[in-house]
Amino acid sequence: MDTVLSEDIPKLLKQFPQNHSTEIRDNQNPFDDDFVEPDIIPANCKEKATEIFKTLGPENGKLPGKTVREVLMQSSLQKDLLSKIWNLSDRDKDGALNLDEVYFQVEFSS
Repeated sequence: MDTVLSEDIPKLLKQFPQNHSTEIRDNQNPFDDDFVEPDIIPANCKEKATEIFKTLGPENGKLPGKTVREVLMQSSLQKDLLSKIWNLSDRDKDGALNLDEVYFQVEFSS
C-alpha cells in the first residue's frame, strides 16, 4: 500500500500533460465561470467515466457512494486502496461523486 501511494500514484501523475499553465492572471478570478482549469484527465478515461456515470443513473448530477462502492468492489483493488482513492476523488466530501469526481475515480482505479 505504501508503495502504491509513494511510488505508483506519483508515477501516474507524471503521465498527465505538464504543458498547461495554471497561472492566474492578476485580474482573473479563479472562481469565475470563464476560468478553465487545465484538462489533466486523458480523453479515453473521460469517455469511460462518462459511460459509467450515465449507466449508474446519477441523481441530481451525483452518484451516491453506495452505488459507486458496488462497482468499485468488482475491481481487483484492495478495499483500503479503494478507500484512499475515494478520499482523493470525493473532493467536496459529500459522500457522492459528480462526473468530474468520477473522472478521477476511474483514472486512479484503472
